[in-house]
Amino acid sequence: MDILVKEHKYMSKKYPTLPNPPITEALIDIRVDPSDDVNLEAVEKYYDIVKDDFPLKSERFEIKSHLEITQGNPTKFSEKQNNIGYLFKTSVKDKVVQSQINGFTFNKLMPYYKWPLFIKEARSLWMEYCQLVKPKKVVRLGVRFINRILIPLPINDIEEYFLTIPKISPKLDLRTNHYLLRFQLSDNKNYKKANVIQTIESPEIIAAHKLLPFIFDIGVYINDSFNSDDPIIFDHLEDLRDFKNSIFFESITKKTEGLFQ
Repeated sequence: MDILVKEHKYMSKKYPTLPNPPITEALIDIRVDPSDDVNLEAVEKYYDIVKDDFPLKSERFEIKSHLEITQGNPTKFSEKQNNIGYLFKTSVKDKVVQSQINGFTFNKLMPYYKWPLFIKEARSLWMEYCQLVKPKKVVRLGVRFINRILIPLPINDIEEYFLTIPKISPKLDLRTNHYLLRFQLSDNKNYKKANVIQTIESPEIIAAHKLLPFIFDIGVYINDSFNSDDPIIFDHLEDLRDFKNSIFFESITKKTEGLFQ
């Protein structure tokens, strides 16, 4: 509890609400230590609870690969696919709820609505998942936002739009046509962590629309242990959303922010 209070004070800076946010997908992810008797049949029963709002059902698979290299023998590669749960989508496919043996995920695709509505719906769906699956405890909380930012061409300097960019040696008289930047961040206490990806979409899209589409993917999470019915879980998710906002707004310029008005 002390950590949460201190972290909220640390992340108290207020960021603006964007009229037209560039969010293509947002998700809340809660990983659990499952009960000993949970199985696929149990997580599939979640469909009976949500089917009126999420009528489209499909299986969720996990693929594990194994590569074995031994001197003097041929390299062996094997791949195993396991069903770990189910995905349930709305009829218009703008929302997805995932019921899995090891956790719960709620995805909101375009158009994104306000965070209070998003987390309120996630809370309701999570409580129904818990009542059915009865996990031992929560072990990881995550929030992820994928942004697609359209920068008008031509661009003289990408630093007009982004403060975090790859740096090319000034000795090279070359221009950047494409890049993929990936890094992990953590707060000062190494409690909250973030996986951040920044890249450019394909040249075909760029040429067709005279726009440069940047993907700015921010996934933030904490690894900790909570009772599944502990209301502090959603306090932490609020805090993670603040952490995500700090990474987003402190990584773009006012010129970029103006694109979302």
